[in-house]
Amino acid sequence: MTDMISSLEAGLGVLSFAGIVIVLYGPWQWLWTDRYRMDLFAVRAKLFDLAASGRVSFDDPLYLSMRSSLNASIRFAHRATLLRVVWGLMATAIFKIPVGVPVLVQAVEGIVDPQLRADLDGIIAEARDALIRSMVARSPMLWLVVLVATLVIIVRRHTMDFGRLIRDASALTARPFRHMQTTAEVVVRPSRRHA
Repeated sequence: MTDMISSLEAGLGVLSFAGIVIVLYGPWQWLWTDRYRMDLFAVRAKLFDLAASGRVSFDDPLYLSMRSSLNASIRFAHRATLLRVVWGLMATAIFKIPVGVPVLVQAVEGIVDPQLRADLDGIIAEARDALIRSMVARSPMLWLVVLVATLVIIVRRHTMDFGRLIRDASALTARPFRHMQTTAEVVVRPSRRHA
């Protein structure tokens, strides 16, 4: 009977784990990919509003470049994962591929109007933040690493604090005992006046 219950519990555990994996690598991924796309649509709308207000021309190469970059990010949002970024960084380091300042950042830095430059920098920052948010939300392995690292840090802090607490407690308790010991020595030692 207990073997059957143990087998049933093991089967339920495997099914639960499989369900969690299916949800995390299925609907959860789709949800955050769509969320990332929606964030990019909002950023692209801000860029459009900037051009519609006349601060940037619709024919300006900077506007066209930024719009093209945002459109590509929207189209390939499903491929923007943390693992691909890590592999890309590793490939750049291994094959010594030179990495420079992104073209959009260089183009924005060339703008003379400080308010327009700040607005375009904000648009680039919003797109970057949406990408980072999406990659973190879609990476359960990263969550696991962060969880384990957090637990290790907490345990180390508590053990260090516990060790310090023990040392402090022993130092505090040693003072009265030291005093008691000297008092006992005085009581036991005969006084020189009486000898």
